[in-house]
Amino acid sequence: MIALSDCEIIKDSPHSYIPPEEIRDVISLVGAVAYALYSVYRTVPFKGAKEFSDEGISELLNWPVSKVQGNRISLQESGLITSVRYGDKREGFTRLFVGYQTVSAFHAGTPS
Repeated sequence: MIALSDCEIIKDSPHSYIPPEEIRDVISLVGAVAYALYSVYRTVPFKGAKEFSDEGISELLNWPVSKVQGNRISLQESGLITSVRYGDKREGFTRLFVGYQTVSAFHAGTPS
């Protein structure tokens, strides 16, 4: 878990290393392009919620925002990422869950 000023990122593993089995599983589930986005969510040490917004990721990867959005939605629908916003845009807090086990635990109501 990484706690930042306006966000908290909860991942299956705190390490930036992604095991080969996870790489294969994610690629077989969502494809190589969405895996590239997943690996960013899983490994980049974000400093705030703006950095992992679609626009922030778009700048990081030099992808159109629509490409980031489409692949993020694919990751969400596959249960590999999810995010929750608490509060409003000005005074709120975003919690990002990354990895199948972490997202499953969140949806099951298991405390993080």
